Amino acid sequence: GQVPAVRPAAGIAPEMLARRREVVFQLEINWSLIAKLAFLVFLLYDEEHPNRLYGLVLGAIVVYLWQIGKLDGLKRMIQTFAPRTANLV
Repeated sequence: GQVPAVRPAAGIAPEMLARRREVVFQLEINWSLIAKLAFLVFLLYDEEHPNRLYGLVLGAIVVYLWQIGKLDGLKRMIQTFAPRTANLV
């Protein structure tokens, strides 16, 4: 039989869908930041417990994503819930 044509989502232009697919898979790699974070994990890990290593690696990944701007949505969410300094006085 024939293969049915794929219909784009309602209200979204096919060019926009193609652009979204490009953005999803685009990841900027900052090798100097990765090297600095790896060195910091190496310094802080003292081979006592593997859970400490997992925590340090997870923290380094979060810091890396924060620094390259992949967590901008989380930044905005934190800023909306954080108290304003003018309101604290």
